[in-house]
Amino acid sequence: MDVYYEAELLSSDSAKITPCWKLGAQSGPLHACQEVRFPWVLMNWVARKMNERVEFVGAKVMKGAELTRFLNEVDVHWKSEKPSSEPLPILQLTDRHGAFANLLFDYGVFGKKSPQAEKGWENDLLETDFIKKIVGASHYYCPMDKVAKSLTFLLEIGWTILDFKGRRVMRQKKVDLEATFSQEAIAVKAKFHYGGHEVDLQDVGGAFNRREQFVELTLESVGLVEFNPNWADLIDHVSEGKLKKNQLGVLLPLLDELQIPTPQMPPVNLAHAFQGTLFSYQNEGLQWLKFLNDEGLGGLLADEMGLGKTVQVLAFFSCCTLTRPILIVVPTSLLFNWQREFEKFLPSLAVYRHEGKDRLTAREELAAKPIILTSYALLRIDAEIIQSIDYQCIVLDEGQAIKNAESQTACICFKLKSDFRLVITGTPIENRIEDLHSIFQFLSPDLLDKKMPLELIKKKIRPFLLRRKKEQVALQLPPKLEQIVYVEMSERERQIYEQWLKSARTKERRIEILEAILRLRQLCDHPLLVGEEEGSSKLERLMADLQEVVEEKRKVLVYSQFTQMLGLIRREVHEKGWNYVYLDGSTKDRETPVRQFQSDADVSIFLISLKAGGVGLNLTAADYVFLYDPWWNEAVERQAIDRAHRLGKTGTVIARRYITALSIEEKIMKLKASKNALSDHLLDSEFEILSLDDLKQLLF
Repeated sequence: MDVYYEAELLSSDSAKITPCWKLGAQSGPLHACQEVRFPWVLMNWVARKMNERVEFVGAKVMKGAELTRFLNEVDVHWKSEKPSSEPLPILQLTDRHGAFANLLFDYGVFGKKSPQAEKGWENDLLETDFIKKIVGASHYYCPMDKVAKSLTFLLEIGWTILDFKGRRVMRQKKVDLEATFSQEAIAVKAKFHYGGHEVDLQDVGGAFNRREQFVELTLESVGLVEFNPNWADLIDHVSEGKLKKNQLGVLLPLLDELQIPTPQMPPVNLAHAFQGTLFSYQNEGLQWLKFLNDEGLGGLLADEMGLGKTVQVLAFFSCCTLTRPILIVVPTSLLFNWQREFEKFLPSLAVYRHEGKDRLTAREELAAKPIILTSYALLRIDAEIIQSIDYQCIVLDEGQAIKNAESQTACICFKLKSDFRLVITGTPIENRIEDLHSIFQFLSPDLLDKKMPLELIKKKIRPFLLRRKKEQVALQLPPKLEQIVYVEMSERERQIYEQWLKSARTKERRIEILEAILRLRQLCDHPLLVGEEEGSSKLERLMADLQEVVEEKRKVLVYSQFTQMLGLIRREVHEKGWNYVYLDGSTKDRETPVRQFQSDADVSIFLISLKAGGVGLNLTAADYVFLYDPWWNEAVERQAIDRAHRLGKTGTVIARRYITALSIEEKIMKLKASKNALSDHLLDSEFEILSLDDLKQLLF
């Protein structure tokens, strides 16, 4: 007769064990038999022989070590569900940092030693950054910088981990983060939850700064310090629960991560003094500028070319109560353009152009001007007086002018005093990341340092850099956006122009006047076109804009009526090493340059004579159209622009007309506006509609 043990689970560490008999299909408990005397059993008054001895006859409750010993020695049949006998892994850390460890196993009361199961758990451990390495009494090692990640993974899959003092390691469950803005700083509070325990940011940060992996919770438990780079960066910059406002960038990623609403910029209503309307993205730019100003922070407005950076700044000025001067520093070629923009959008503000031989030299007089507009060249010359004034706001347009922190211009700008600083540029990084360092040294001197990794730089400047691309705001823009860029002549150019103009005014015959007008128009393009050895402010402005187009990796059509001018532009483009194609009236193979421009991503620039490119070309790859000189006939110009703005074109085409200020070109623009007859039906007979008096008016 066979005998066996039947087991019934009572609790997690106890069971009732009952010896039983089995004969064929019949079975029952031994204690129910008339008598049991090994090896005989009297059952139903029949003596039967047992095949093995039993340790006891009656049912017995076992628990703990006794039960474990018994189950390891005897196979049992479980009446209830069989308890798991799989071992549970325990990682015992042997040093305070968690780099060294031993692997233990908890078989519990019901477990049996299983080398196969132990090997499986060891394989799981070795899938982390722990490796087998015997050092002293430790058998496993993990590099310090990988400890937190490895322990987090093991805790996630249910391992028990004990620190070097035998305390249970607990994983962080959630974090509560709170940020409160004040005039001085951002108060930051955080609570890290480990089960039923809470730890504040200061304690966790202290452990992190000491390069410790654990923070004490109780005498029996510690919390694993699990930090992604966002938390690490925040802790590096928080002092006594406060974060400098210019370090807002290290807080924002955590607000995003924890889905906490970011600080909202209040809406800004345009002042009545502002004579214009804003696209919604420009209004967002206005809100951003107002927010930075209110918080005493600086900003870099870096929207792509053509999206109206100047207009946003003027809208911001309209919302300011001026108590001290605003200083605007621009390249010389943009002085007139800024003045015109003020006259157009903010005529109520008086603009003082600090330039020329008669410019102010007394600090008190200069400080009394509400808007001071000057050039980088004059900034260097008059550094002492300009630096002596405490400004309400300083704006650096084309801010790449200070990209070299060691330059005289940059050093002067760094010493300027102002409550609010703003840099405007469409190309914040021209060649090196150091360009950005220099700009932010002006905007916020303690924000960046030279050894900072790129990801941290991006994070830190995020709140203070606003850059929108055309694609991002395409739905707000019309299909075609036309702009005028006014360029002022240099002093020498103006002298040459006035000499030619004086001569032109002596002409009486129509043919002579037309010839004089032509020469004046060529002078506006470049003095070389009339044999004068002098540079061109307009060409300088065009090249600066082309630089931006190339850096944006966009495409542009550049039109001029004069092939000789196109040749000069071509020479400059070639010297820059930019890829371009060219087409004028003498080009026989028109298809090849068109195909190259349309299909080759490396070809950014298409130089075209106005008449040769005005008909029959489909150039929808172009994002920009630059009209270097104005033509009499608006229809011809529209045809040129529409080479890019055709069926199949996606996105907005931005067309720029370059007009030399206070010149024949401005008068042509005004004359075109007044002469409705100069319209679509005119082709080659533009001048017939103009009387002799009309032509003479262009010269006076």
